[in-house]
Amino acid sequence: MSQGTRRGFLASCAGLPLAAQTPAAQLSWQPAYLFDEDDRQLALLDASFYSTRAAVAVGLLNDKGRIKPASLRTTDGGSTWSPAPLKPTPFSVQFLDEASGWMAAENGIYKSTDAGQNWKRVHKSSHVRQVRFATQERGYAAGMERTLLQTADGGRTWKPLPVAEEIKTPKEYTYLSWIELPTPTLGFVVGGYVSPRRARRDQLPAWIDPPAAERHRQPPSLTIVLQTIDGGATWKAMTSSIFGRVTRLRVNARGVGLSLVEFDDGFSFPGEVFQLDLGATKTERIFREAERAVTDVYCLDDGTFLLAAIETPGKLRTAPIPGKVHMLRGDRRGQWTEMPVDYRVTARRVSFFQAPGSWPMAVTDAGMVLRFAPEAGR
Repeated sequence: MSQGTRRGFLASCAGLPLAAQTPAAQLSWQPAYLFDEDDRQLALLDASFYSTRAAVAVGLLNDKGRIKPASLRTTDGGSTWSPAPLKPTPFSVQFLDEASGWMAAENGIYKSTDAGQNWKRVHKSSHVRQVRFATQERGYAAGMERTLLQTADGGRTWKPLPVAEEIKTPKEYTYLSWIELPTPTLGFVVGGYVSPRRARRDQLPAWIDPPAAERHRQPPSLTIVLQTIDGGATWKAMTSSIFGRVTRLRVNARGVGLSLVEFDDGFSFPGEVFQLDLGATKTERIFREAERAVTDVYCLDDGTFLLAAIETPGKLRTAPIPGKVHMLRGDRRGQWTEMPVDYRVTARRVSFFQAPGSWPMAVTDAGMVLRFAPEAGR
């Protein structure tokens, strides 16, 4: 296992050069679906297309204090979405096609062979938080207590990956939360270690005691990245003690990478975005603003980047009240342009997901599905 500085550590997770494209004029981010009901709140967590026209989004419905699984479905390319039944309590979803849908849920890994209409549990676990497949046969599941599983037979059997045991932190405080598989051969798993003392402190939301949250000095934390360059035959474990947590690592098919580091309340900035270049073995910070908390990043095939950010009212950034959503488009030089966003779009977190065409879509924890579409009235 290797160790190093934040910049050197992030530089190992990486990018290559790019191309160019211009977005259509007079477009804006608009809600294709907007949940608006009294006494109920919908948090959408993830979504995936299984054809060029059809997709499934999953999340959690708070029905007067009762948490229930929730799902949406589209069959017109994401223009409209409708509620759909769902029994497992979900965390993430991925479809390879109509007959190969995968979901990480509260009690295990589920598979759907009928475009998400029905789900069957194929592996029991209370720790899995994300499942992703690189090919029809090879997939990975990651989660709490250092959980990292692999299947090589299309999900029929799941086995622990030995590389997770190279991480010598206490199992109960170690998590692996993000899987990125940009090509069949290249893969990353991102996680970290939360000390018992910090874990106890984080049990209460910062907004309950704002002065204490703002006085808190964020200590360095251990970030973990596992990497394969040979289709999972071998993995390399890397750790680094850095300020903040790496919560997103996105790499597109051309090898362009972005990493999002998020900080606690009270820190000078809510987070930083780094451009990663594996070929040059270096990394460069390309975004950091005090008033905008980035919650996801995306690499477009044309060589530019997207950021989804929430407008923050101050240093206390984890308040339960949603903030205005900002979408930014930028380049490798760190020059960013504000993209138009519908005035109704507010959230605490926004997550991109791949959609047919050149632009991704996004889901929010305020019950919205967002798409880049013509502005109303134009």
